[in-house]
Amino acid sequence: MKDSLLLQEINRANYLKDNWHYKRYFFKDFNYKILQNAIVRKFNHYGKETYNDITMMIDTETSKKRKDYYKDVEHKDRNGKKWIEKVYVPADNHVVVWTLSIRLFDLDIATLYGRKPSELIECINLILEVLNGKYTLFYVHNLSFDYTYLRKFLFKAFGFPVEQLNVKSHYPIQIKFENGLILKDSLILAQRTLEKWAEDMGAKALKQTGKWDYDKIRNQDDDLSEDELTYAEYDTLSGTQCIDITKKQLKKQLGNMPYTATGILRDELKKLAAENKAKLLFNKIVPDFNDYMFMVSFFHGGYVHGNKEYLESNLLKGVQGYDFASSYIFCLLCCKYPMTKFRSLEKKIDFEYIIRNSEDHAFMFTARFHDIKLKDENFPMPVLQFSKCKTVNDVTDNGRILAAQFLELNTNEIDLKLIRKYYTWDEEHSIVFNVKTAKKDYLPKWFREHLYKLFIDKTKLKFVDYVLYMIQKGKLNAGYGLSVQRMDKLMFLELFEDVIDTDKDGNVIEYHEGMYKLDKSIPPEEVYLKNIKKRSVFLPYQWGCWTTSLALEHLFELGSCCKLWLYSDTDSVYGIGWNKALIAKLNRKYRSMSEKAGFGAICQLDEDYNYMRKYWLGIAETSIKDKYSEFKYMGAKRYCGRCKADGKLHLTVAGVPKSAVKCLDDDLKNFKKDFVFDGKKTGKKTHNYLFVDDIYIDENGNETADSVDLSPCDYKLDVVEYHSLEEYEKRVDYVTIPFYTNEGWVSVGY
Repeated sequence: MKDSLLLQEINRANYLKDNWHYKRYFFKDFNYKILQNAIVRKFNHYGKETYNDITMMIDTETSKKRKDYYKDVEHKDRNGKKWIEKVYVPADNHVVVWTLSIRLFDLDIATLYGRKPSELIECINLILEVLNGKYTLFYVHNLSFDYTYLRKFLFKAFGFPVEQLNVKSHYPIQIKFENGLILKDSLILAQRTLEKWAEDMGAKALKQTGKWDYDKIRNQDDDLSEDELTYAEYDTLSGTQCIDITKKQLKKQLGNMPYTATGILRDELKKLAAENKAKLLFNKIVPDFNDYMFMVSFFHGGYVHGNKEYLESNLLKGVQGYDFASSYIFCLLCCKYPMTKFRSLEKKIDFEYIIRNSEDHAFMFTARFHDIKLKDENFPMPVLQFSKCKTVNDVTDNGRILAAQFLELNTNEIDLKLIRKYYTWDEEHSIVFNVKTAKKDYLPKWFREHLYKLFIDKTKLKFVDYVLYMIQKGKLNAGYGLSVQRMDKLMFLELFEDVIDTDKDGNVIEYHEGMYKLDKSIPPEEVYLKNIKKRSVFLPYQWGCWTTSLALEHLFELGSCCKLWLYSDTDSVYGIGWNKALIAKLNRKYRSMSEKAGFGAICQLDEDYNYMRKYWLGIAETSIKDKYSEFKYMGAKRYCGRCKADGKLHLTVAGVPKSAVKCLDDDLKNFKKDFVFDGKKTGKKTHNYLFVDDIYIDENGNETADSVDLSPCDYKLDVVEYHSLEEYEKRVDYVTIPFYTNEGWVSVGY
């Protein structure tokens, strides 16, 4: 059977090479019979369902119905002061042109186009009529956007979807209809814009940036210029080429392409997991639902914080950044993790017992502290995260705790070591309870060796095959992501009619057609128990939890190597006065950990600097690109500096494109509180989802239905509030707080 399909594919591919040439067509002028050359395949080795092996991508270009309109809205503060603010008024949008590109056997066949959504439905039907497989896949780059414009036209022609995969509101990954049409998002697979994806994949057809004026008002009957048609054409043409390149590099068929970037690595690991009986280990150590939720409660992301003493300081000089090479991957390969099932400890346990045994045993527990505060008032980077704690009379610094009269949190032994190092507390009235422990060891050899192979491939391919380098880099980064995927996560349901529901507190919520709500038909515990039984789930959640804790420990080790620690983001430290001897000592420690775990350095020619270089996992590195002649930060994910390498300002502000640095006019002094990054200059847009009762024709003859109104979104720079330990020391409103001991609940009065 396989030989027969291969022969068909070769013969049909040769026929198309000799008899067909790519062209852009108005959809009614295309000869759809040529698509009968598509091979019909099964989705997997055992399945009976078939699909048409033809690569296609859909895209829409849209227009506003009018120029942007703002209305004056009066505001009044608590003191009665009034002011006027101009507020944008959203309006319905409509499709002005759509394209659908087609590839067969690695050949560009055609790009079809039309002007109205109903024409796209007609085109899809013409394609489905000539294909023989049950299902036909169409990729859409950023499906959530285009689907909004098309949904009512799809429903009218094909009925409501029979199956959807929605990971969050207004974010469908795949949508399936009764007639076999499948819409699949490519953005979540690529994890980058179409323009960047085409560049990274080496596509021949690159996005035609600059040929489409997004501010121009267009109607569906207006003539389009050749530049405008080319712009629309190349969006989907480059997309289909990217899909085929990715498919080839992954050695996949269209029918078994992963949904997401993380799924690429999962598919690779599934085979290795089966060969190494990974599910047996998983079943032995997987936490029950209560333990799993306990871990969820103390799982934390990367450490992002700025030194409050130098917040808003203008033009800090001599700032240099160090970061770790593949920090999370280093932890997974070279550190020890809980490798047995967690069991309860009945005997009385204290803080020192946990720290003393932390080398060979993992612990998770609840810690309750009284009168906890930083040992050093001048230490700029507090460890404790306010959102993870229950507190009374706390003093915080941008979400990090400086002190509290009472503090309780769920945590593990790695984080406790950092808390012990940097905080002091009332030992007599502070306890740990609900203690569970597991033995530590390295993660399974097959898993670590595969990640290390990806690290080798990524390193060696950087200057050899950039396309494969980017794919291997994405897979390596997914190694950590796979270990922290929530297994109790509920899916979202798209609503096709108005619904009235209640929240957990009994409050009435009105959902309107087009909105999304959580599917609560299955309780989270049932979802969890169902998911952990799947053969495709073989990495226990605790490994991801311990990874972030280990990475945090390493980050604080790096931060201690500079005289003035200014700012950190996950795996990087920006500071002044670096002690190179301490960094060298730290890197020797990490290299030793790598060698002990069985992973050495990778020797590779660095073409940027033209010398043979040793690449180590987990070591702290810096370069000329990490040195700044001036630097300033306003809080977490809000910093800017002038790089010595190119003399230019480089900006990082969450929610603002890096290109917005041009708004500062090359002057770092402009990076200050209340500075506004103009949305018209930065290109930052806000989404307004607009849903109508039914398809209608507007006054200009445009077919219109649901739409997304994009409007320029300004970003006003603010600065975090911070406090000092002096505030805590001056407080006199101490209260009586109950706390739990092995003898039961008691109260402590101050």
